[in-house]
Amino acid sequence: IVPNKMRLAGLVRMARGLMHLTQEELAAKIDIGGRTLQRIEAGDGNLTFESLVSLAEVAPRTLDFSLVLKPTRRASANSG
Repeated sequence: IVPNKMRLAGLVRMARGLMHLTQEELAAKIDIGGRTLQRIEAGDGNLTFESLVSLAEVAPRTLDFSLVLKPTRRASANSG
């Protein structure tokens, strides 16, 4: 199972690539810092809900941001 942060990181990188933007350009479009975007793309940062909505608004419509909102199934600590 891919952690949510890594799914988000991949989706952000894909959106940025499809829009032919640098990290700084995309960060400016969604009103976050460039270093914050770098951390998000590395799987180490978090987007606020507002920034995620901004990203979804500027990204190509073919990207499905609901993927990062759906919970992943996690193995129970008591199973086995």
